[in-house]
Amino acid sequence: MTATSLAFDSSTWANYTEEAQPGKACGELYRGNPGFTIFPGKLCQCGPLASFFSWTLLLTHDSQDPAHLSPLLPLSPSPPLALPGRLKRSQRFYNLFAQPAQHRITVSIMASPPINVGLIGYGGSAKSFNLPFILPNPDLRVCAFLQRAAAPDPASSPHPPVGTHCTIDFPSATHHRTAEAFFGDDEIELVVICTHEHGELVRRALESGKHVVVEKAFVNTSKEADDLIQLAREKGKVLTVYQNRRFDSDFLTLQHIVKSGALGEIRDAQMHFDFRMPSWVMGWTQKEYASGQGMTFGLGSHTVDQALVLFGRPVSVTGFLRSNRGVDSEVDDTFTIILQYGSEQKNLTVTVKTAIVTHMKDNLKFFVRGTEGTYLKFGTDPQEAKALAAPCQPASDPDYGREDERIWGTLSTMKEFDTKSQTFDKESGLYIGRYPSMLGRYRGLYENVVAAIRGTAELYVKPETSRDGLRILELARESHNTGHTVPWS
Repeated sequence: MTATSLAFDSSTWANYTEEAQPGKACGELYRGNPGFTIFPGKLCQCGPLASFFSWTLLLTHDSQDPAHLSPLLPLSPSPPLALPGRLKRSQRFYNLFAQPAQHRITVSIMASPPINVGLIGYGGSAKSFNLPFILPNPDLRVCAFLQRAAAPDPASSPHPPVGTHCTIDFPSATHHRTAEAFFGDDEIELVVICTHEHGELVRRALESGKHVVVEKAFVNTSKEADDLIQLAREKGKVLTVYQNRRFDSDFLTLQHIVKSGALGEIRDAQMHFDFRMPSWVMGWTQKEYASGQGMTFGLGSHTVDQALVLFGRPVSVTGFLRSNRGVDSEVDDTFTIILQYGSEQKNLTVTVKTAIVTHMKDNLKFFVRGTEGTYLKFGTDPQEAKALAAPCQPASDPDYGREDERIWGTLSTMKEFDTKSQTFDKESGLYIGRYPSMLGRYRGLYENVVAAIRGTAELYVKPETSRDGLRILELARESHNTGHTVPWS
């Protein structure tokens, strides 16, 4: 048995050859198993090919008669045979058995080239909320920016600070100053929209034949979202919204607990994103409201999305909107949205809330009660703080999304759910403990986008769900204005 070790880049083939003996299994390929064929674990250490998301597999053999081989996947009469697919841990792609004659089996593996990414905008959204989670992904390559500001003049600014301009931080990327030039750049395959206004940019990106990731909130109205979703279907392009809070450590933990049945049937869920007097709301001085404004479209687009992921569409919406920043305004900075459900969920009430008047070290995040238990969580996922502290730096630390044990949530259940974290409390008759938070991973959103573009996985953040989130925000304002609960429509 022989194996070849090469220097790797995105266009390099790695080959493995073995002499097949009669009755001997050949070509069993497992991800991460250093004892097999291509040695995937070794490959990960050889260069940029540190990710096994999408591969093309080729099988060749030196026999002119494919009947000598008996594969579990059919062989083409004329080798080589292309077996495109997504490598998953312990997934067997094929298992070839040599027949009485001896044959030489060669398995070749090649990584797909990275997807070229162009970003629109170079503010905080691009530098802190998107780039840190794009850069560690070897399947993505930042190739262009649309930033209207001219590049700094080296004569007047010989040493401009990091973060001031895309040409300083990404000198090899193309700098476009006009939308026409940016959307006309054929090298760009995926557009990431990091500006305040999204709708027209999403439309132009799709019409220019590019996939799109758009910052939340998706757009300003659910009607506009429907139009863009239809356009994406017509163009055959991936359209998704940057709902990164689905990948918060505490939300992933809550999702796991709920799906595992530890809480039984959920009866009451309170989902908070409280933020003590954020500086950005002080600029909201206008009196009249316009669609897309306010905290409901800001932080609320995250928590409403989380509610939709856990519980689906409600049958009615009740909204209470407030201005607590010292300005008499219709633009909300504080809100409470109550979602009610029907059918099998008729006894469920979900409250989505943001308050800016809150004086706590660790704000309430989740308070979820079911027929079998309760989950209470304070504190915030650490990924945003780390990204803000190191803009444009790849979030490659394995512990990037690991929560401090101090803010793990408390899980109380009638039946023991986790022997390691829970102990029996005689006084209450409950099993109680600080349940470890799962590892948060905003990078997961972009990993899924890559897989969806390549057709190896279903898109996780569907634009239809984000559209439903916008509809909830619209109905909440209608409820607030009329003083009535509003049915879903």
